[in-house]
Amino acid sequence: MKIRYPFIAAALAALMLAGCGSTDLSSETEGKVTLKTKAAVSSEAAPAESTPDETKPAESKPEESTSDSPAVPDNASLSEKATVSYNGYTFLPGAAYADIKDGLGDEARPSKASKPCDPNAVGEITYHWYNGLNVEENYEGKVLAATISDADYKGENVSLACGLKIGDKQDDVRARMGEPTSAELYWTYTEGDLEVVVMFDDMEDGMPVISISVNNKSVKY
Repeated sequence: MKIRYPFIAAALAALMLAGCGSTDLSSETEGKVTLKTKAAVSSEAAPAESTPDETKPAESKPEESTSDSPAVPDNASLSEKATVSYNGYTFLPGAAYADIKDGLGDEARPSKASKPCDPNAVGEITYHWYNGLNVEENYEGKVLAATISDADYKGENVSLACGLKIGDKQDDVRARMGEPTSAELYWTYTEGDLEVVVMFDDMEDGMPVISISVNNKSVKY
């Protein structure tokens, strides 16, 4: 892969500051639901009589659609399309991290705070790692950016509200997000202070998505 979004580099830098440790993920909880159906049948009961007039052909049920259609309409705003969905919980950068952390659930590893390389930065950025999602919190406790990526911890139920997720191809991005504002080394979508950056693996057929970053440029760091 030739490209990496700045968050990944920053996250790796934070990891280096924290030391080379291992994270035990063996305590993941697996929920199991078992449905049991019981029917009491009497062996002595006579079979129900039926006549030709009462016999009706079985009604056919319409097949359920299996298409992975977008969760928002094509004419939706960028903020509607780019709302981050993590295990059913949704949010956008710009929110207070304290307001969303319970909805996101347990972090994949302890968070880490570090000073950005930008000399104009006011305070530290706190990096939060989830399965398939990284969240950056600024010094005021606001979410600066959220990045969907499998680079640190693989996730299964994380996407944008429009349905865009890791592994989608360029055609999928166009179908869900429309034409990008800028399409060079990576694709950028902008609307006001909101910016979405989609990165691709240019070494694979179809240019699969490897990173989706949603940033709020009004949140300072």
